[in-house]
Amino acid sequence: MQVYVGFNTYHGKSAILNALPLFLVFGVIAASLAMFIAGRTVVIMTPEGFRNSNTVKNWWYFVNKYQVCWFPTIPTITSVLLLQPDEEIDFSCFEYAACGSAY
Repeated sequence: MQVYVGFNTYHGKSAILNALPLFLVFGVIAASLAMFIAGRTVVIMTPEGFRNSNTVKNWWYFVNKYQVCWFPTIPTITSVLLLQPDEEIDFSCFEYAACGSAY
C-alpha cells in the first residue's frame, strides 16, 4: 500500500475512477484505501463495477468529467475500453492506467 500512496502523492490530487470489485485486494487496498490516504477523490462507479455495461459504455465520459489522470484496471477491461467508439470526448487529462491481474 505504501507504494501506491507514494505514487499517488507524487502524481497530484486528481480523482480516480474505480470500477474494480471491492472484494478484491487490488480494488479495495490499491485502488481505494491508498487513494484516500494520499488525499485523492475516489469515484466508485457502481456496485457491479465493470460488470455493468453502462460503466464501460460511459467510461471515457467520466474520465473527462472528473479529470481523471489514471485508473486501476485489468487486461480484459483495458481491451474492452480501447474498443469503445470515439465520441469526440477530450480525455487529455488521462495519462496512464495501473493494470493488475492474477492467473
